[in-house]
Amino acid sequence: GKHYKSSGVESSNKLDLLILTHDCAIDAAMSRNRIELEKALSVLIDGLDVQASPVFALSLLDVYQQCELAAEHGHFEEAIQLLSTHREAWKELRKSEKEKNSAIRDSAID
Repeated sequence: GKHYKSSGVESSNKLDLLILTHDCAIDAAMSRNRIELEKALSVLIDGLDVQASPVFALSLLDVYQQCELAAEHGHFEEAIQLLSTHREAWKELRKSEKEKNSAIRDSAID
C-alpha cells in the first residue's frame, strides 16, 4: 500500500514540475524571450529519462530541439504551439494518474 502512495505522489510531483516548466517555456516564448525559453527547454531536456524509455525520450528531445530552432529563427509561435500541445498531454496524464491513485486509495480503504 505505502509503495503505491509514495510512487503516486512522486509521479504526480514530477508531472506538476513538468507542466510548470512547460508553462515557463510558453510564457518565455510568448514574450519572445529566447534566453528564458532556452533555460526552460534545457530543464525539460535534462529531465528526459532516456534509459527508462529511449524512444519516448528521443521523441520529446526532437520536439524540444524543434522549439529551440524555431526560437533561433524568431518563430516563437511554432514553439508555443508545440509546447502547448505537449503541456495539454501532460495535463491529461496527470489527471489520469490522480484518478488512478484515487482508485488505489479507495480500494485500500475497502
